[in-house]
Amino acid sequence: HEGRSFVIDVKPGWKEGTRITFEEAGVCFQLAQEEHPRFSRRGHDLAAVAFCGLLDLLVRGSSHEVRTLDSRTLRVRLPPRRLSVKVSGEGMPLSRPEAGRQRGDLVLNLFADWAVAADQARQWGR
Repeated sequence: HEGRSFVIDVKPGWKEGTRITFEEAGVCFQLAQEEHPRFSRRGHDLAAVAFCGLLDLLVRGSSHEVRTLDSRTLRVRLPPRRLSVKVSGEGMPLSRPEAGRQRGDLVLNLFADWAVAADQARQWGR
């Protein structure tokens, strides 16, 4: 197979481990997935992390802008005391659409930013 070129048209939504076989050449390729700086993949769903202050987490709720893989910006609102939210249809494309679903979901997980929480605590004492 030395010196031969193979063109692989990787489809959006293909998972790690997907095999592409060129039977006439006796060659099989297997997809590997790179780590992404903002998202982790769980099947067809994407997970991302956001941070907020403790006051927002417990009392006010929080709003976050999430830049999608296709460069759109989503505004995601989490009510108070909610640690995650699912945004339907904003995950990876399904290679074989099922039951009307074209894409997985985006799950935004919220964590307290303790530096912001410390600043808020100092302000309460004033």
